[in-house]
Amino acid sequence: MKKRLNSLADKLVISRKSDKRQNIKWSLRDLEDKLQSHFKGEITKTERFGSWNRNTILPREHDPDSDVDLLVLFNDESKLPGYYRNELIKFMEKHYPDNPVKKDNPAVTLDQNRITYELVPAIKDTSDITRYKIPNPADKNTWLPTSPKELKLQLKSVNQTYKGLVSRIIRLCKYWNTYYKHKLSSYKLERLVIGLNFKQEDIYSGFLSAMNMIIKNEITEVINAIAELEKEKQNLTNEEEIQIIEKQIIQKNSILKKHESTQNSLVKIEQYRNEKRNEDELKELRILLPKL
Repeated sequence: MKKRLNSLADKLVISRKSDKRQNIKWSLRDLEDKLQSHFKGEITKTERFGSWNRNTILPREHDPDSDVDLLVLFNDESKLPGYYRNELIKFMEKHYPDNPVKKDNPAVTLDQNRITYELVPAIKDTSDITRYKIPNPADKNTWLPTSPKELKLQLKSVNQTYKGLVSRIIRLCKYWNTYYKHKLSSYKLERLVIGLNFKQEDIYSGFLSAMNMIIKNEITEVINAIAELEKEKQNLTNEEEIQIIEKQIIQKNSILKKHESTQNSLVKIEQYRNEKRNEDELKELRILLPKL
């Protein structure tokens, strides 16, 4: 089983020497050069971050939503986030007129050569020179402190401790997340896995431990969200507003059922492992990882 999981994990990486990776790196350099030329002295630098920089990004054939994150550090700290997002859109419309561009929060996205680039405007965090401020996803008019290098350093440390195991487990978990369209936050998923203890674990037991923790965490969050919606519903009298809340509750319950189904598979796998029922074990594991 370990051999199968390692083989799948090897397919879920953009090799450092592959043409695909070289093409992305070329496109990134071109994008960075255009940004510097367009904004001249308005930006201090650009900085690559996210799953691309941590080498936990999945190839597009395994994750159609894979993207490459680029932080754009602006000099003027007096402007609101929306101003810089608009400036980045103008930049893209000028230099990439034939490519789809979308304004999101906190990023502005550009689709080019079957890769999505997410440009995130940022300013310095004057209270901490190791951090930046990026648009707050919860409030588009405010800035939120962030340290894009922090997670990469944490991942590097645990990979050294566990001999590269953590990145492989992260890619397997992200593949499961993508295949079943759970839409769990990739960043949140990586943080959770990086924080786990994999002492005396191999890729199989480590993957199962990570999945158990992810699912347990998600089930708790969804149950809490449903409880909050039910509480909000009790205070409503407007029928239209009640229907909106009820629709949200139905959606959350649907998500909960998917998570509980995954949890049931994990329980069965552990049972089959203990009973050394290898065929049943593999069959159940393939429910989580279909290409295994």
